[in-house]
Amino acid sequence: SNITPTKTHVEQILCLCYNLAMDNKTYLDQIAVKGKRKVSAGPIFSPFVIKLIITGVIAFILMIVVGNIISSNNKKVSDSYKELYATVAAYASDDGPFRTYYEDLKSSDLRAYSATLTSSLATFQNNFKKIASVVGVDPDNIDADVAATVKGKVDTFSSTLEDAKMDGKLDTVFSYNTSYQISELIMLETSVKKQTTNTQFAQYLDASIADLTALQSKFQTYSNTH
Repeated sequence: SNITPTKTHVEQILCLCYNLAMDNKTYLDQIAVKGKRKVSAGPIFSPFVIKLIITGVIAFILMIVVGNIISSNNKKVSDSYKELYATVAAYASDDGPFRTYYEDLKSSDLRAYSATLTSSLATFQNNFKKIASVVGVDPDNIDADVAATVKGKVDTFSSTLEDAKMDGKLDTVFSYNTSYQISELIMLETSVKKQTTNTQFAQYLDASIADLTALQSKFQTYSNTH
């Protein structure tokens, strides 16, 4: 039989449809939220992993810094050895300031001191050559910057002596400035001795320092009394 829908029936049907629609929407929203949760997996790195990464970066930087410092210190040590050899070689050479002005000295004492000085320097130079390669020095190939530093120092000393010779004051100026140059050389040898780990080289340095100290005293005494 035919049933004629009443107003109440229509309202019930509409209410049911609305409820179904809302249920479907809620369901779809839940799916969407779950989908988003799957996509968003949270932080890629945990705090612990981040700390490890930062620690590793800092350690790497420190390694570089320490490596540079060690490299720089090694270079300074090597340069000190080269400067010492170049200085001794320059003073012991035949055209060095001590031999050049030897004949012009009036004092027989100064000539004797000067001859002993060049002999002592030549001995140390020969001993140095024996272990030069061990301490990283090539006697025939001194770095340009080190050679230039030594040359400038020796040239200044020679120029001072030449001026004194022209003024007739060579003995006085020679004794004073030679005492000073020996003091500088003793300081350099002492510094190198502190740096070296080669026992034989340390012995050569000890002998040279002892000889230079005795000679420095003689030149200083002459300078103080004349």
